[in-house]
Amino acid sequence: MINQYFSIKESAQSCQQFIILDTIVTLSPYQLVLIHQTKGIIADTSNTPASGRIISLNNTGSWEFNRIMYVKHDTVYLARPLKNSYLALFSQMVTVPEFGTVETNGKVTAKPWNGKTGGILALRADTLILNDTISARGAGFRGGTAFLGPETINDSTYIIECNSTHANAMKGEG
Repeated sequence: MINQYFSIKESAQSCQQFIILDTIVTLSPYQLVLIHQTKGIIADTSNTPASGRIISLNNTGSWEFNRIMYVKHDTVYLARPLKNSYLALFSQMVTVPEFGTVETNGKVTAKPWNGKTGGILALRADTLILNDTISARGAGFRGGTAFLGPETINDSTYIIECNSTHANAMKGEG
């Protein structure tokens, strides 16, 4: 892995010039970072045909590059004000290594998504020579837990009715 991943602990508003992370960090001034809101969609969770319909994107998918000016404990001060707002616990900051010319001599992968961070692979290069793969395959949202029917689950998270003996799965993340 070529990136470092940090969960954003407190919501950050557009025009704000700092981000508070969930851990104390040591990062270098002028380091390039990607700020990304990975989760936060509001969806219909009713047990109706409308279930799963997106009610609000809630800025999910928003992202931008910025540079670190300095770090004090868990607070990262940025070179430019944020263009977007980012929700706490649904957003992450990822370091982005920069290269003049870089050559891949082994597979480059993203950290698998752990529910807070990961699933992103980012780099910046003037020239990229690919001798192996760059992949985020399988590093995204986690799939739902598999089970065999018939089974009925009805709680605040899952509403599923299975009346067959076929394999089924809970809804995954995302």
